Amino acid sequence: MSLGTPNAVLAAKLHILFAEIRAQSNQLRDLSDQQAANEVTGWPVVQEINKAAAEIAQQNDYLQRSLTRYQREGSGRQAIVRWGRSIDKNSLRYLGIVRALCTQKSAPPVLLDEVTAFLTGPTIPIQRHVVIDADIDLGEPLEVAGWRLWRPTRKDLDPILPLPSIAAYAPSTKWDPLLYDGSCSMLSRIDENASPREHNSLFPAFLMDEMLGPDLNIAAWQPLLLLNLFSDDPVNIASEYEVEAERYMEMIKGERLTTTFLGNPDDEHEVVSFGPFWASGKKLTILLRFLRLLSDHLAIWPPHGEAKHPKKHPFYRLQQSAQRLLSLNPYIGQNGDIVFQRRSGEIVLWCVAALEHLMTTPGEKDGDLTRRVAQRTAVLVGHDDNGRLQAEKLVRKAYGVRSILAHGGNPSDNHATAALASEMRKVLRRSIMRRIILGPDIDITESCDSALLSMHERESIIEAPIKRFRILLEDGPAPAQ
Repeated sequence: MSLGTPNAVLAAKLHILFAEIRAQSNQLRDLSDQQAANEVTGWPVVQEINKAAAEIAQQNDYLQRSLTRYQREGSGRQAIVRWGRSIDKNSLRYLGIVRALCTQKSAPPVLLDEVTAFLTGPTIPIQRHVVIDADIDLGEPLEVAGWRLWRPTRKDLDPILPLPSIAAYAPSTKWDPLLYDGSCSMLSRIDENASPREHNSLFPAFLMDEMLGPDLNIAAWQPLLLLNLFSDDPVNIASEYEVEAERYMEMIKGERLTTTFLGNPDDEHEVVSFGPFWASGKKLTILLRFLRLLSDHLAIWPPHGEAKHPKKHPFYRLQQSAQRLLSLNPYIGQNGDIVFQRRSGEIVLWCVAALEHLMTTPGEKDGDLTRRVAQRTAVLVGHDDNGRLQAEKLVRKAYGVRSILAHGGNPSDNHATAALASEMRKVLRRSIMRRIILGPDIDITESCDSALLSMHERESIIEAPIKRFRILLEDGPAPAQ
């Protein structure tokens, strides 16, 4: 590497920066983290580092950002293109560089390479990790709908922290500390659509997520859907992390886990507090088999090649219904009971909307929609005549609640509406699961309408695939753990 190349210049300037921080460590230690970062950012060598880093980042085609600034004179605007990341007060605090160099006797040998990669790339795959609020006694990782379901430990999590050689000196722990317990379940995969980005200390992504309300764009919706189809107990997202290994990390959804105490007063111990969903022993064996079987069914749903009207494909209507179901989970407790009764009418409304997406096709006329959705749902989920009649009556009642809300009213009986909301969620769950098993190639409207009039059609088109799935679930080989 020539001494005049940008890489050599950057390495030399970073060495100077590290040495200068250590030389002034006595003064910097007396300052707060923010004051120390402000002090270091003003040094001339930092500007030289950023200039060399931007040139290398551009060569690497890494983290291009277009900024628009107003010119000082006139009303025009000027577009500024920047490449890579910078050494500034934000990144210095985020990474803990000043604190680490002021504390350690010497800089770790790998720190230079870690900081260089943070600033200049090249681009690497972005990881997405979704922590779920469920107690699943997993032994080995399991592939679920394209995601890895596993229980990470400290040795899995620490190596991908930003600048792992000095991660202990960062102002705050990047991972939720309770994840180190080893009892937490996580869904992970490479996010091919994500791009590297900068850390934003003013508006963390998880705060923006809270401000935006119920999430209808859930990245891990497919594995979460399958987990939520297994039982009435909801499986929620506890938190979600976006990770550029060894460079960048941010919690973009949710909040940290909590703990509870178990045992008697003489032998109390603290454990991670999970939601109502749990699986171990025989229940875990059935769950793993269920996830494997339904993952295979779901895998054939996405459209292949260039669809003429992709948003009209059944997969996207299934996705919309699934997202609605998952968005209800914060209001759902054990056995599918409604936790906040005042939200019951809203839950009924969402369930009706999800069923309409699932049980109709694009271009269908709106006339007599209540009858069509109610009857098709009844045919799809009813085990026998009585079950179908009950399902049809339930959906009609839900449409009645929707009508009241649409005209500005409120249901008169909150307790009855809560019971209706709980039952509608169960109907929606069964409808989605059965729809997945039937597959994307059948016309759900035509099939259910035919099955309404013909017992043979119902048995061959709907009941036969469901029975095959149930037999495999009950009698199939136990999934390897």
